[in-house]
Amino acid sequence: MLDKYDYYRILTVKDLMEIGPLSRDKAYALMRTKGFPSFKIGRNYYVLAGKYKEWMESCTGRSITI
Repeated sequence: MLDKYDYYRILTVKDLMEIGPLSRDKAYALMRTKGFPSFKIGRNYYVLAGKYKEWMESCTGRSITI
């Protein structure tokens, strides 16, 4: 379980690459995927750690095509 500070931690594409088996291109594609809880500031994509965790849990047992 994430505490309230971890929930609001902002993850970058680089963070996603370190968390899971994603290449740079796949991490960017995931950030642009409809339904993925990312947001963009300028040219950079971000996702809140808590929203990423919730999204991953909602995808359990499903195949994700990026």
